[in-house]
Amino acid sequence: MADTSKEEIKLFYCYAREDKSLRDELEKHLSWLKRQYKLNNWHDRQILPGEDFEQAIDTHLDAAHLILLLISPDFMASDYCYGKEMQRALARHQEGTCRVIPILLRPTYWKGAPFSILQLLPTDAKPITRWQDRDEAFQDVVTEISRTIEDLLIALKTKEDWLEEGATLEDLQRYEEALVAYEQAIHLDPNEALAYFYKGETLNELRRYEEALTAYEQAIHLNPSEASSHKNKGIVLYNLQRYEEALTACEQAICLNPSEASSHKNKGIVLYNLQRYEEALTAFEQAIRLDPNDILTYFYKGVILDKLQRHREALAAFEQAVRLEPNNADYYYYKGITLGYLIRYEEALTAFEQAVRLEPNNADYYYYKSVTLRELKHHKEANTALEQAIHLDPKHGLWNDPRTHRSIEEESSAQLLKETNASAITASNIIYSLIRSWVRKK
Repeated sequence: MADTSKEEIKLFYCYAREDKSLRDELEKHLSWLKRQYKLNNWHDRQILPGEDFEQAIDTHLDAAHLILLLISPDFMASDYCYGKEMQRALARHQEGTCRVIPILLRPTYWKGAPFSILQLLPTDAKPITRWQDRDEAFQDVVTEISRTIEDLLIALKTKEDWLEEGATLEDLQRYEEALVAYEQAIHLDPNEALAYFYKGETLNELRRYEEALTAYEQAIHLNPSEASSHKNKGIVLYNLQRYEEALTACEQAICLNPSEASSHKNKGIVLYNLQRYEEALTAFEQAIRLDPNDILTYFYKGVILDKLQRHREALAAFEQAVRLEPNNADYYYYKGITLGYLIRYEEALTAFEQAVRLEPNNADYYYYKSVTLRELKHHKEANTALEQAIHLDPKHGLWNDPRTHRSIEEESSAQLLKETNASAITASNIIYSLIRSWVRKK
């Protein structure tokens, strides 16, 4: 194709001068397409005085993306139109470097002409001058030209154009459309690793994990030294719950780019799911050293430390997450859970109340608030909070667990204590252990 900017289509009129009035009328009907697609029309009337006539025509004819053959008896009789211009236009059409559209202006015999292999406009090749309503005839022609331009715009896009369009659509969360753009880029260059990388990214957003994995593996095949492809492959494998393979991908990403904090964070998440908690903690601490402002890493570190019964350190991690993102209800929620482990119920209550203020429709927050209030012997307020939790989510598994109902009343804590045969543990710790088993996975 001839070179083009993203906003311009070059259109060339090939016509006999006797049909100037019809060409002008057609150009008028094309006005909206000129604005919509930035059509740049050219015809021989635009040749400047003193300019080489044939050279000017040849230059514009060779640069055109869309060539309109305006067929009439005068066109067929013109050696220049029928011979030189039309033959060059059809040759370029065959080469795929432009699109040619023949338009039948006036009745003429054209069967077997070189352009007869193309679809003539208007519909049914009825000459424009034979239509009862000429505006309707031109509308028919312009409608088909518009369809050709839309198709032409796709053909004119480069690999870079498709990648840019895909990235824009992905940012707008229009993932299906982004996927089409990336596949167009791959069609133009099957060896472009970046296109496969972005395709994998989009498929992951669409939760089409197996396809995303295939895309990332192709990206790695084409460019095995790109750490981001290994990192994202690990994310997809994690989503597929193939944790050992995900760990291998994370480690490969770290090997290629050890200073990428997110790769260490991802490794920590995978190790957590493999129940290798000490190693996960090491990975999160390395991620924090590389990027001390990554909020989620502090959160994950806190979860791991709670799991390792290192609650004071977990509290410090959650407090750092709160400092970095003070409007995230979940961070207060987990902070409250950890304070409960530490039997610091007044502070735990403050944390749960802040979580409720930030996210007042979360049933979990009300439930944990109710448990904390009960530990503080505020039974009336505790019942109110529990009722709100049940109102927000009547089918929650926690409300329907018989152990939960036994722990709601004050006496139930003592009963749970007796049943566990762990007299050294306080009743509050039993309740918080029960809660912890229900904590949502992040």
